[in-house]
Amino acid sequence: MLGSSLRGMADAAVLAIHDGDEVVLYDSEHPGVPDAVPATATVLDPMWTPSHLDGIDVVVTTPWFPETEGPVADALGAGLPVITEAGFGLAHLDLPCVAVTG
Repeated sequence: MLGSSLRGMADAAVLAIHDGDEVVLYDSEHPGVPDAVPATATVLDPMWTPSHLDGIDVVVTTPWFPETEGPVADALGAGLPVITEAGFGLAHLDLPCVAVTG
């Protein structure tokens, strides 16, 4: 999971861990683990390297990561699926919803 200020990513991590997925978090500007993230999540070093993608199956990103550089570009170049945090959240809802973006 890219980004977060580990902001909405903490919630996404909780969802993924609830589903039994292994969660790896990366944020270049806000290293560290927010209180809401269970101890089973791995937080990567804030100095980006493509090797951070080793063993990753899908990348969940915030809008703050540009597609043309760094983690998203490397993920796309490696053929990994990249989805937004909103898309990830919607995929985990089991009820009708309406999304409004700005």
